[in-house]
Amino acid sequence: MLSWVLQLVLFFIPPLILMFTSRPGSFVHRNAVQGLFFQLALYVAAALLGVVSFVTCGAGALLCGVLGLIGVAVPIIGGVVAFGGNVFEPPVSSGVAKSLTR
Repeated sequence: MLSWVLQLVLFFIPPLILMFTSRPGSFVHRNAVQGLFFQLALYVAAALLGVVSFVTCGAGALLCGVLGLIGVAVPIIGGVVAFGGNVFEPPVSSGVAKSLTR
């Protein structure tokens, strides 16, 4: 839960710290990996949105609010799910995280 909720303030730092300090395969480690890959996917989407905004002379910037809303809502949902004792797998990045942590 801590990995998800602290992402609202410290972005990718809490999942990175918890991933390296927890035992591989543990509940904390799996949530931290999912959170880290979600943050990486969010950064890639922001970079692509920046390029699209530049190419379209700012018309792509209209999607910045949507990306910001996703960046706030998913960590909150992840914290609630993790508080319930389950590993939260965001739809965008869970496949990559699963394949790299096996």
